Amino acid sequence: VVKAGPKGPGRRLQAAPRLLKTLVTHPPSRDSVPAPSQATAADGLGGAEVPYRLLFELNPVPMWVFDRHSLRFLAVNQATIRQYGYTEQEFLAMTLMDIRPREDVALLREDLASFKPGLQQPGTWRHCRKDGTTIDVEVVAHHSLDFNGVEAVLVAAHDVTGRKRAEEALSFKTALLEAQSETTLDGILAVDESE
Repeated sequence: VVKAGPKGPGRRLQAAPRLLKTLVTHPPSRDSVPAPSQATAADGLGGAEVPYRLLFELNPVPMWVFDRHSLRFLAVNQATIRQYGYTEQEFLAMTLMDIRPREDVALLREDLASFKPGLQQPGTWRHCRKDGTTIDVEVVAHHSLDFNGVEAVLVAAHDVTGRKRAEEALSFKTALLEAQSETTLDGILAVDESE
């Protein structure tokens, strides 16, 4: 349940499993995104369901659905395609193992073996783009999604490479300053010039 007001806080929206399934099984065309008023009976969508479909497809955070047993990608959104560099067709022919560095595959298998239904705690993983570069992503997953009769997992993967590199640089500089202050023979004087 997501809370948002009539025009802000307070209003309740419920995303039923059928809506989530519709969201990822009926993505809009890559060439044009229909406005909610353009939903038709042929889409199999009521007017209220179109926004949920668009929440997946147009979400700025890379998201995908994968088969829990075969680990094959079942659906990917546009942000995933942009972030990783693969086409939708390439993704649909791949598994989760294909976007992992080889040395991380055992960790992934171990993590997947500890299956728990529902929303999982975020975790940071290394993923590989099509061009071979490695990125750090914070992954949030929801297990136990029924996707056209397939036991699936919904994933959101936010690129945190820049943040992680900045944290590492700050940690290094802090350690360097601490080491320097412990080994210096000179005194360090702090002056408060505000008085």
